[in-house]
Amino acid sequence: MDVKDLATEVKMMPRFCKGKYIITKLAPSKGKEVADNLMATMNMISYQILIEEEGKEAEWSEPITTIKVDRLEGGELAVEFPEGMSGLFSMMYSGPYGFRFKDEETDKWFRIADDKYTREYFMTNYGEDYETPEQFDAAFTDYLIDLYNFKLQKNFNIDINVELGLVSSFYRKVLDKKEGQKYADVMLTKYDADLGSLSGENEVISEDIVEAIVDGITAAKDGKLGKIPF
Repeated sequence: MDVKDLATEVKMMPRFCKGKYIITKLAPSKGKEVADNLMATMNMISYQILIEEEGKEAEWSEPITTIKVDRLEGGELAVEFPEGMSGLFSMMYSGPYGFRFKDEETDKWFRIADDKYTREYFMTNYGEDYETPEQFDAAFTDYLIDLYNFKLQKNFNIDINVELGLVSSFYRKVLDKKEGQKYADVMLTKYDADLGSLSGENEVISEDIVEAIVDGITAAKDGKLGKIPF
């Protein structure tokens, strides 16, 4: 008996690739409220590997599908994970902290300071517009969501609201482990020093497809789709 015959292939994501991601959840992180943060759950639906050969210009491979959605004859959506589940999940965080951004129209840099995220700032500048604490709280929550969304827009390189079903491409980079880390961090970014910036090109997928992907991920985790390697 060849023991190797007992082994099954473990599919691993490359340390660097260009992935197409869809937002399947947009909400505060577990146990938190809008005052704490807004998290975009990102699922990779396909990726491309950079092919580099000596004497040739580097080029991207054909897209490799990682989440496949088919509409059956009865209208039902079927979801498959042809490359397994490993590496498909990422989170993009937007919290109550200041950040810098470049305005493409003026080619100038700007900063939104930390204090702009506080109740005190909102009360001082907008509090008189609201008659009750409930109205104030609701308005402050909407205000924070606008700030968080603006930060996400800059990460996505777009000027429209970030929403469920939004699909866009990012460079996916696996960072070197820090001392004591069990797993390496993964960064999604529109920028690479050698390859330049990715555009904000995007599309919004219909709600039923987003729901089907979420249901498919849940079913896979529960083992209802058979053995899919994570």
